[in-house]
Amino acid sequence: MKQSIQNILTTHTGSLPRQTDLRQMLEAQDRGERVESNIFETRVRDAANAIVQQQVSCGIDVVNDGEMSKISYSTYAKDRLTGFGGQSKRKITPLADLVDFPEFAQQHMLISPWSKYAMPACNGPISYRGNAALERDCVNLKVALQGTNATEAFMTAASPGVIARFLENQYYPTHEAYLYALADAMKVEYDTIHQAGFILQLDCPDLTRCDQTQNTQKGTGYLALHIEALNHAVRDIPPERMRLHVCWGNYEGP
Repeated sequence: MKQSIQNILTTHTGSLPRQTDLRQMLEAQDRGERVESNIFETRVRDAANAIVQQQVSCGIDVVNDGEMSKISYSTYAKDRLTGFGGQSKRKITPLADLVDFPEFAQQHMLISPWSKYAMPACNGPISYRGNAALERDCVNLKVALQGTNATEAFMTAASPGVIARFLENQYYPTHEAYLYALADAMKVEYDTIHQAGFILQLDCPDLTRCDQTQNTQKGTGYLALHIEALNHAVRDIPPERMRLHVCWGNYEGP
């Protein structure tokens, strides 16, 4: 990760707004509807190029592709992993800071964007199958960077823990087994991003926000397990080539 003693390098958290037509394509794909592949690929490439140019023009030093090809920062993983053919039985539960405000919590769950995303359950062995999509994203970002004065580029990837948070396990005997299966599979994505020359950003709301839900009583042991699984997955990547994104979610709450 590059440093500067001349000016403070600027960056952002990863996901940037998609144009309406691209968002509609992503939502259609998420619903299982057919989207013309050539049209989609061209639109994603053009969107990545435009969003990189926009970041540079705004003065962002460390840029990315805005996650233009992804339906969301976490559930996109279902399309890059095997084993997610099950029907989730998990219900959306209010965050801990909303428990004392039940009417607001109910309203929040009704308008939450997560209610419209496909969140299948894991019902089989997990392995990585998203090589083509990942390679496309890497190529698109490299091409978009050409001719710009961006200092560096990063690419985001969901942590094993945040995938486990949103995609229910109905196959592995324990949460730990599920987490490490995800870690082994996602290692392919992490390593590929690093080998492409990008900074790997690991999106890890499971280390903060998710502990406000059903995991509140599980304590530090639960978080330690998530960190251990993440370290297992990135064991071959130098620490200076990674950055970690943690947050409490972008929602309205007390």
